[in-house]
Amino acid sequence: MTKKVAVVSMKGGVGKTTVSVNLACALAEGGVKVALVDADLQATASEWVAIGHLPITCHAIPLESLRGVRRWFESDERIRRLVNQMLTVDAEIEVIDLPPHLSGSSVASLAVCDLVIIPCGASAADISATAKTLELVERAREVRSGHPPVLILPTRIDWRTGAGRAIEGALAQFGEPVGPGIAQRVAFADSLGIGEWIGQYAPGSPGHQEIEILADIVRGVLAQGLPPGVDLLNVNFPQEVSLATPRVVTEIAQVGYDALFKLREGPVYTGDYQGLKERRPSDAQTDLAIVSEGKVSITPLRLFQAVPIDAALREALGSVPAKT
Repeated sequence: MTKKVAVVSMKGGVGKTTVSVNLACALAEGGVKVALVDADLQATASEWVAIGHLPITCHAIPLESLRGVRRWFESDERIRRLVNQMLTVDAEIEVIDLPPHLSGSSVASLAVCDLVIIPCGASAADISATAKTLELVERAREVRSGHPPVLILPTRIDWRTGAGRAIEGALAQFGEPVGPGIAQRVAFADSLGIGEWIGQYAPGSPGHQEIEILADIVRGVLAQGLPPGVDLLNVNFPQEVSLATPRVVTEIAQVGYDALFKLREGPVYTGDYQGLKERRPSDAQTDLAIVSEGKVSITPLRLFQAVPIDAALREALGSVPAKT
């Protein structure tokens, strides 16, 4: 059965198509048959694939939303036809680039997916759009008894800024797992311009590594689902890293966000799944021990304390409660 991953945001400019195309290409490594469904009227993904350099196929199935003919577009018959097109795509994994608007077709598409990825930038407008996108997902979950699972993905992040450093804490308050961030990188835009994905254009680069980590997580979710109660996937890199670097998933951590980020030094966190303490190399299942061995550490986190966020982000979150 084809596994389906939807990439959706109610706001443009968050890197939705960049994530969709690069994720699909990374998942296609090793001979896996991956198809990209371009459901966005802008058709950026279709144009990217049409250049002919990517290891995936693309199917243009636009989910239109025009106010003047909304009733026709949102008819049950049309929804069934569009979703049936998505269900009959010949692939092992299908990545669906959904349009940035609310529609019955979008809800129906989410309802047949195995995972929903919501890209979100480090701005109040992006966080507000994420809240609206989650409302769309909840409508789909009403149909499937709580499915599909969601992974909120920080995108186009500048980790040097205050907003960039605070974004993971802000997103965690939605109560959905937050994935490893994708930084703002010129290489992503440049690769689009010549019809390549980041793994072709800049193999082994930081951007390529970020996409490969995301692809690893997506493979795990499609195979086993997300562990219950996970708020954040914390990824730590050793100083010397390549795509061949082994990756280790640690035990689920119980951590306070405030202390976690205060204790951060370079690429290594000193929070621990048994509490907040200084890491020792002898602690075999800690981030520090794993990174000290030259491996990539991936730690699922549960949060018992939310990070303070600035007024603009708090206002954007509105009535979304902090998870306790």
